Amino acid sequence: MHLLKGLFNKSAVLRIPAIFLFYFTMSESAFGLSDSIKSCRAVYFPEAKINLDGIEEESEWKQTNACGNFIQQRPYEKTSPSQTTEFKVIYDDEFIYFFIQAYDSMPKKIERRLARRDDIEGDWAGVQLDTYNDRTTAFTFFVNAAGVKFDGIESETDNMEDVDPTWDAVWEAKTVVNDKGWSIEMKISFSQLRFDKNNTEGWGLQVTRYIHRNEEMSLWQYIPRNAPGWVRYFGRLNGLEHIKRVPQIEAAPYVALQHETYKKEEGNPYRSGKNTLFRAGIDGKVSLASNVILDYTINPDFGQVEADPSVVNLTAFETYFSEKRPFFIEGKNILDFQITPGNNSFSGDNLFYSRRIGRKPQYTPDANYVNIPKATPILAALKLTGKTKDGWSFGALESMTGRTSAEITEGTEENRILCEPFSNYFVGRIQKDYHQGESRIGGMLTSVFRDHSEGNPGLLPTWATTGGFDLYYSWKKQTYFLDIKAIASLVNGSKESIGRLQQSPIRNFQRSDATYLKLDTSRTSLSGHGGSIHFSRQGNSNWKYSLFVTWRSPELEINDIGYLHQADNIFQVAWVGYEKYHPFLIFRNAGFNLNQWTGWDFGMNSLFKGGNINAWAQFKNYWQISAGLNFDGNNLDNYVLRGGPALKLPGGYSYWGYLSTDSRKKLVAEINASIYRTFIANNNYNFFGVGMHYQPFTALSFGIFPEYSVNNDNLQYVKEKKMNGVPRYIMAYIHQKTLALEMRINLNLSNDLTLQYYGQPFISSGEYSHFKFISSPKANDYYQRFTEYSEAQIFYQPSDKTYQIDEDYDGIPDYSFNKPDFKALYFVSNLVLRWEYRPGSFIYVVWSQNRADQGKEISFKPKKDITSLFDIYPGNTFMVKISYLIQYQHLKRIF
Repeated sequence: MHLLKGLFNKSAVLRIPAIFLFYFTMSESAFGLSDSIKSCRAVYFPEAKINLDGIEEESEWKQTNACGNFIQQRPYEKTSPSQTTEFKVIYDDEFIYFFIQAYDSMPKKIERRLARRDDIEGDWAGVQLDTYNDRTTAFTFFVNAAGVKFDGIESETDNMEDVDPTWDAVWEAKTVVNDKGWSIEMKISFSQLRFDKNNTEGWGLQVTRYIHRNEEMSLWQYIPRNAPGWVRYFGRLNGLEHIKRVPQIEAAPYVALQHETYKKEEGNPYRSGKNTLFRAGIDGKVSLASNVILDYTINPDFGQVEADPSVVNLTAFETYFSEKRPFFIEGKNILDFQITPGNNSFSGDNLFYSRRIGRKPQYTPDANYVNIPKATPILAALKLTGKTKDGWSFGALESMTGRTSAEITEGTEENRILCEPFSNYFVGRIQKDYHQGESRIGGMLTSVFRDHSEGNPGLLPTWATTGGFDLYYSWKKQTYFLDIKAIASLVNGSKESIGRLQQSPIRNFQRSDATYLKLDTSRTSLSGHGGSIHFSRQGNSNWKYSLFVTWRSPELEINDIGYLHQADNIFQVAWVGYEKYHPFLIFRNAGFNLNQWTGWDFGMNSLFKGGNINAWAQFKNYWQISAGLNFDGNNLDNYVLRGGPALKLPGGYSYWGYLSTDSRKKLVAEINASIYRTFIANNNYNFFGVGMHYQPFTALSFGIFPEYSVNNDNLQYVKEKKMNGVPRYIMAYIHQKTLALEMRINLNLSNDLTLQYYGQPFISSGEYSHFKFISSPKANDYYQRFTEYSEAQIFYQPSDKTYQIDEDYDGIPDYSFNKPDFKALYFVSNLVLRWEYRPGSFIYVVWSQNRADQGKEISFKPKKDITSLFDIYPGNTFMVKISYLIQYQHLKRIF
């Protein structure tokens, strides 16, 4: 049970653009800041006439003084940069303009890499603006030397910086490379920023430059790498006395035409082989004040969104997939309420998991032929966000999904069956900053209502409400902090729906050995609580440490609009880490951390315990290496028997390693491997992955990332049966092999026109043997916990692919179960042409393909399986989507 990974998450260098090295640097911080706060003055020109071309040729620029004196932050802290950088700021009544001159004595070595927006690599520079003056939030605008833009919102949450690159403003930038180096000219509308128009203090400002060939970061306002924050230490941008509020009123109507082809099924009236759909809708924004924005969407379409990766889930728990739909990921940090810190099995738990909205209908009727929608339609959604000058920040989301029915055919009769009722979703979040953002207090409320007036075949609750409270307090210049979060839930519904929740895989109230739990099928409500307490030292030293405890009561239920992996647990972690920031010996930087963890259920039964050590380093040749060793004690698993008693499982150990080549190069490679072994029994897991990313020239890049794993587990759950009324929890030895290959190709025809391809063939097979049933689940002797069927007790019936069990040797089968062996063959791909033909307006041309089959042979034969995979009849989706952004400023100029 790998509950806690190392702080260094194997540095997925190949898949993360260079821009995120900036944020990784920021998040490693502890504080010791003695530098004076710099200031730069913006000059007001009422009618600035800037021809945006990346060249400092207008008279306005010539009349403005430059700001500079950058200081290197990495690799050598507080030293002079290898190259000089200067910038100027001017503004008029509608826009603020930035000109950045990045001098370079070797202009031919400037790295210019074309990419899709927000994926900038190579040399880049840009600005961050704390327009709220809250010292925690900054609007981010970066541009690389090829003119690729990156924008996002920087939020310091729990003193760990978190950039949200999904925020896409409408702004412009041009770059020029010449014999002096390279330069950027930016034009940002005040309508895209949030600020108090009566502010006379100016804004917080940071200007950053990154030189790719040296992995060198320099800052205008120097901030040490061990500072426990970022935005709070910005310099100041003065001279903004003349700024005016520019209303942000935007509407982006769209039309989309989609054509689907798939294998025709004879006799199935819903599988004719093709479908054509037309959709239209509108997305937009309205600024209700200079620091309050309303986002809205009516009949949204997400056809351009990349498909989820393929997985085979052999557990009873839900697979977590990240959100990819633009409306829900933009500004997601505002509505975030993560319950548990870190990178562990519980850190995905959140009061708001936006993929609940518009998900696949939760009830599938049983009929000869069924036509069920792939997703519940989102009728409309509103999102209100803002922040006041007094430090109050708030966010609210309201969404409605429509009544969804499945078409069914039984013989000659056709009918429609409800599979998801009309539902209303609400999320509200509020926080108050104190001491200039160093401490805060906040709360969150969510609510889901479902209209069951026409029935409830999916046994879903009628009302579901959750609430959260959080308190963050830091002291000694943010060297230490205490973060407390508490949540509660209340779910109301029919006896059947509440009974289903009590017996769901995440709580299992029906467990016979859980004397502290009670299954009550007459209940019509369920209420629970959870939370976490986190103490950490994060500054004034290369040493850092954290201690936290988190809990979920057995009756906690947040999955109607949130995400809960497991209820009924208490989880404790202690962590200590050390990092050497400065180059030494053969390293540019290096570090290690130690972790310890343990867990209990609410019956105070010890469930797990363990620890690990992890280390990482970057060499002076820019290669990176990391490795770790984990130890797990014996586990008591309340869930593996899926409603049966807790099962004692053996402990084990694992070790992993990662190596990557110089990420600055056109060709980058990585190797990643991990091995797990139990101390007793023949349980093991082996994983090996390699990766290669190649960019032969600036407009083209491609990557390939194959992964292979082998899983051998002596106690894989198969089925529950009855023997004379007594449960038999049947387990088996599984031998599973999985091969996956992720492929990506990016062709960037210009900064605004990109062609992206993603493909993933996936093969997994599982063969079961050595069937057994659990006889004494908590026995001290591992081999006393189960009884393996003898050859005289079990025989295979090939005609119906079942195993017959004659447990009492009387010659008559006592029970049977289907052969559990499986083969999964999947292929998913997306080809997306994206053209931003004018700022904020897009044309998408999309081809998605999906192939899925169970295979004819169970045995794992990669060469033959891959051939078989592409013999599967594909499902194809072709889509053209056009959107056009209409802004208040455009209408004002016209009328």
